[in-house]
Amino acid sequence: MVFGLKVSPQPASGQYAIPEPEEERMLEVELFENERWAPGAGWKSAHLRAGERRGFTRGRDGWSAGDGDVRGLDNGSVSSNLTFDLSPGWNFVETEDWRVDWVGSWIACGADNDGWVYTNDSWLNPRPSPPNELVQNTSGAAANPTGLGVTRRRRWRRRIYRVDA
Repeated sequence: MVFGLKVSPQPASGQYAIPEPEEERMLEVELFENERWAPGAGWKSAHLRAGERRGFTRGRDGWSAGDGDVRGLDNGSVSSNLTFDLSPGWNFVETEDWRVDWVGSWIACGADNDGWVYTNDSWLNPRPSPPNELVQNTSGAAANPTGLGVTRRRRWRRRIYRVDA
């Protein structure tokens, strides 16, 4: 997982290459928002199970906090309000805010109109829309007898820049 403007996937491995050259001045960091669906209550990060991924994670796998050698990012934890520490020498572009990846460019299946990618109870089998079982019926209550599509996630992005020493 890497968070750069010039990041390109390695098709064979699914890994992401660190941007070159080392003097890269502008990068893009990403966070993933995670939610679980609950009958009668809808989609919320508060429905995530104990020991499950957090409401926001840095890793594309949804579990990791983004630890590792990624330029521009500190190894601290992510809070629920899209904030985290940057490595020394990096700042957020102050005139820009976090933005949703509306098309789901980070995943082959794409995303819905709000940037969400829906997965099953185990965060597997991604799809760009919730299954019909989660669509509200005429009484306003949703049913999910099959347990499909009960989790979702979306990517948030923001640019950072290197501060001259």
